[in-house]
Amino acid sequence: TCNIEYLKPANFEDILKVKTLILSFSKAKIEFKQFIYREKQLLIDSTVVIVSVNTDGKISKMPNEMLEILEHKFCKCGQPARGGNHILDQLISEMPDYPDF
Repeated sequence: TCNIEYLKPANFEDILKVKTLILSFSKAKIEFKQFIYREKQLLIDSTVVIVSVNTDGKISKMPNEMLEILEHKFCKCGQPARGGNHILDQLISEMPDYPDF
């Protein structure tokens, strides 16, 4: 699924920055928060949920390597690990204009 708020338009030659953060994950799903900026101006605020599927299009478990990377940054419950090496807490406290890349 995808929920997108188009806040302001971008022009063809604009230089845009995309900030993507993982909000949560499970063995078959990842939820992202994405922001698109032109300089310090927030243009798009979106939430994207993706699921892992097999060659038949059926939901399946993500590869162990991917889960290990996610678990390294997050606790096993799929939520951000407090005090971990991430910026989710800071991001939430500074919403909606978080242009510091």
